[in-house]
Amino acid sequence: KWVTSTGSVFYGDKYSNTFVTPGNYLFSFISGTNYGCYDTTKVVAKVYPTPVVKAAPDVLVCAGNKITISATGADKYSWYPNDGLSCTDCQTPIASPNKSTYYTVKGTTVYGCIAYDTILVTVIPNFKINVSRSDSICIGDSVLLLATGAKYYDWAPSIGLSSINSQNPYAKPLKTTQYRVVGFDEYGCF
Repeated sequence: KWVTSTGSVFYGDKYSNTFVTPGNYLFSFISGTNYGCYDTTKVVAKVYPTPVVKAAPDVLVCAGNKITISATGADKYSWYPNDGLSCTDCQTPIASPNKSTYYTVKGTTVYGCIAYDTILVTVIPNFKINVSRSDSICIGDSVLLLATGAKYYDWAPSIGLSSINSQNPYAKPLKTTQYRVVGFDEYGCF
């Protein structure tokens, strides 16, 4: 029979338990024969804590750029998938994925205890702006300028425009004018 340090008794030649608290646990195994001969052996089970592995918060990265990701809470780290990582067995790899990727980090303590966490690196893709073709109008008339592809717009020059930040401003120039539009995304990438 097995006798635990708390006095619990379990019968059989094998004993298993799931421990929730780290520490040293003493077990006694008492065995005997049909003739009344008994022997006792004691064993100490050392239960080590599971690491609390924390990956850095999810991040955004502009397409073509790099960002450092990190984890804490363990002694050794292993990252996967390895696509776009500068190292897979370090605490702070540099990530430069081609597409949005979930990276999982496995943290291991010196005692071999393991825990995992995940970080999402969202890649902000580049975009292309499309604009309406050149147009002609009579003095005093206006024309709607069309732009697509970006989140925000900045038109120049401002003379004759109904708005310089509108996606589709009206243009009413007093003379032949070439307008230029710059598009921006909401993340400041492009």
